[in-house]
Amino acid sequence: MHGRSHCCGFGVSGHLQPPKDHAATNMEEWERIESIVKGWIYSTLSPSLLQMYLKKKSIAYGLWNQLETLFHSNVDSRAMQLDVELRSINMGESSVAAYYTKICTIADTLDNLDAEVPEKNLVIYTINGLAPKFGYIAS
Repeated sequence: MHGRSHCCGFGVSGHLQPPKDHAATNMEEWERIESIVKGWIYSTLSPSLLQMYLKKKSIAYGLWNQLETLFHSNVDSRAMQLDVELRSINMGESSVAAYYTKICTIADTLDNLDAEVPEKNLVIYTINGLAPKFGYIAS
């Protein structure tokens, strides 16, 4: 997940781990960083998820763990949904650039879900969904 990379890059990934005894820690500094990490997490949530997870006394680890559980349990169904979308993609009135970008975005998302699409399949899906005016390319 991107949040873990973000926290590692800033040296605060410990806030995504189970809490430890902070007796030897400067609590003011720990709480400041904790607030920053929670802010990063909250800033990535949709309004509906934010309403579900915005709690006054939450800690970054608990929030991270709940969201990770939620999204990992939906990986297979999300991958199937995206695979169906990719197989039935249609250019419609989109520009070539927009059509290509949409295909790449779906393929990248599937790859991130460990459901990589073979390149030959991407070519077939792309050609099959071209607008009629590009029929000569398909042949």
